[in-house]
Amino acid sequence: MPVSTATLLDNKSSSMQNGLRPTYRATLLQSCDNELLSAEYIYGYFDQENNTKTLDRLRSCRTGAFFFRNRSTGAIRVGAQSCHLRHCPICTKSRELNIKTNVTSWLKTARFAKIVTFTLKHKDDSILEQLDKLYDAFRNIRRSNLMKKTCYGGVWFFQVKKSKDDHLWHPHIHCLVAGAYIPQKKLSQAWLKITGDSKIVDVRLVKNIETAAKDVARYAAKPCILSKLSLDECLELAIAIDKRRLCGTWGQCRKLKLTASPEIDKENWYRLASWSAVFENLSVDENARAIMNAWKTGQPLPLGVNIDYLIKPELFDVDGGERAPPVIDSQIYIDWKV
Repeated sequence: MPVSTATLLDNKSSSMQNGLRPTYRATLLQSCDNELLSAEYIYGYFDQENNTKTLDRLRSCRTGAFFFRNRSTGAIRVGAQSCHLRHCPICTKSRELNIKTNVTSWLKTARFAKIVTFTLKHKDDSILEQLDKLYDAFRNIRRSNLMKKTCYGGVWFFQVKKSKDDHLWHPHIHCLVAGAYIPQKKLSQAWLKITGDSKIVDVRLVKNIETAAKDVARYAAKPCILSKLSLDECLELAIAIDKRRLCGTWGQCRKLKLTASPEIDKENWYRLASWSAVFENLSVDENARAIMNAWKTGQPLPLGVNIDYLIKPELFDVDGGERAPPVIDSQIYIDWKV
C-alpha cells in the first residue's frame, strides 16, 4: 500500500507535470532542438572521418534514467548514462553548473578579482588561424612582466561569436584574475605589441561574484551558441576547437578544478524507480507524485516512500531491486541540478 505523503505533495498536483516528458532525456532537451541538431551534424561528420561512434553516445545521453535517494538526507536525484561530449546540450548544462560552483568558491577567496577580456582585430582569416594566433598571444601575455607583477593567478575561458555586421569570426578570451591594480592602458599596449595589430583589452572589477561566475561558466561550457550558426559554420568551429582546451587556470589557481563534479559517496545512494515508472503513474499514485515533487523542489523524501507495489515482478532482479545499472558504474552520472 502507498505510504501517505500528503505533506510532500504539491497543492496544485496538476501543475506538477508541467515541463515533464515521458523520458528524462526528453525533459532535459526541451527548447534544445536546434542545438541538438547541430551537435548531431558535428558528431556524424566526426564518426565518418574517424570511424567512431560519438553520434550513438550523443543520442544515448541521459537514457536509462532512475531516481536515487540519499540514505542520510532523503535528497532525490536522477542518475543516468552521460555522453560527456563537448557539444551535447545536456552535458553542456551540467558542465556549466559545475564550473559556476567551482569558480564561485574561488572568487570568494580571491583578492581584488577582475574580469579581463583579450580580443583580436576583426579579420577574414579562418577560425582555425585566428584561434592559433589568439592562444599563442594569450600564452605570451600571461608570461609578460606586467601580468606577473599585477596578478598572482587566474582562470580563463574562450568564447567566439559571428559578427552580425561583417559575418566574421570574433574570438576572444575572458579571464578572472586576482591581485593588484592592472593599468588598462599598459595592458592594451602590451597586447598590441604581442599581436601586432590588436589593442582591445577590457578590464573590469568584479562587483558581483555570482554574476561573474555565471557569465564565465556559460562561456567555458559553451563557447558559442551553435543554433545561431549554420551547420557548415558549426562544423568549421567544431573542427577548429577539437582537442583544444576551452578553459584553464594559471599561477596560484592551477589547483582549481574548473569542471570537477561535486564529490559524492555513491554507497549512500540507492535507486527507487525508473523515470518512466514514476512518470507513468503521476496521475494515479501519490507516492509517484511525491518522488517527482521531491526531485523538482529539492525537498527530502521520507524513508519508505516508493512505488515497488506498482512495478511488475518480471522487472525485478534476483536481489529484489528494479533492474538498473548500478550507481557505482562509471557511466552513471548523478545530476545535481537541472
